[in-house]
Amino acid sequence: MYLSFCNYHRLLLYSILVDDSINIYDYYFTIPLEDHVMLELHTSLIGILVIVLLINHVKSNKKSISKDSR
Repeated sequence: MYLSFCNYHRLLLYSILVDDSINIYDYYFTIPLEDHVMLELHTSLIGILVIVLLINHVKSNKKSISKDSR
């Protein structure tokens, strides 16, 4: 799976969409969470995004290393 800049950018935009959707829902319908819990929710979403991006980056840029290469 080769991810170019466009695909990384798309994943980032999806995370912004999810984050903004949570904020809009909270604004209109008031999610009963305290401020620090909401901050933890947003931080965990960003953490999941970073993990997914790093896993995809490592998978797409993995180079084969032969045993006798020096």
